[in-house]
Amino acid sequence: MKYLLLFLLTTNTASALECGKTNQSIHTVKLEVDAQTDVPKFLRGATITITQANGKTETVKAEEFMVVKRKHKRPVLSTVVFKTTLKCSDISKKNIISGKLVDGYSDVSTNVTGKSAKISLDRQLGVGLQYQRQVADKLFLGVGADSNRGAEALLGFGF
Repeated sequence: MKYLLLFLLTTNTASALECGKTNQSIHTVKLEVDAQTDVPKFLRGATITITQANGKTETVKAEEFMVVKRKHKRPVLSTVVFKTTLKCSDISKKNIISGKLVDGYSDVSTNVTGKSAKISLDRQLGVGLQYQRQVADKLFLGVGADSNRGAEALLGFGF
C-alpha cells in the first residue's frame, strides 16, 4: 500500500510593506512516497543473497528487503519563491488645500434722487480658500469661500 506524505514547511515574514518594497516568502514542499508492499506467499521465509564483485556474499530476509530496479522514482524536494511587491498609487495625497484670487462683485450701492434711482455694482479683487478631499480613486469633493462673500461646492476628477 502506498501512502503519500506531504510536509509543507513555510518560512514567511509577516511585516508591513512600505510603498515600493518587496516581500519574499519561501515555501518548501517535501513529497515522500512510503512504499510498503506485502510479501508474496512464495517469498515468505525466503532470503535474498547479494554477491559483490569481490565474491563476498550477504544474505537478507525477503520480508525486510526487496529487489528494486535501478531506475525508479525518488523523493522530491522543491523550493518555490514567491515575491510580493506593493504597488504605489499615483496619488498619495488625499487632501488638497488651494488659495485663489477672485474678481467679483463686492458692493451694491443705490442712489435715489427724486424720481430716479441709480444702482451701481463695484467689482473688487478678493482672496479665497478651497479644501478638497479624495473620496474615491479619482474623485474629489470640496468646499471653498472667498473675501467677496462667495461660497462654492466643488466636485473634481483626478487624472
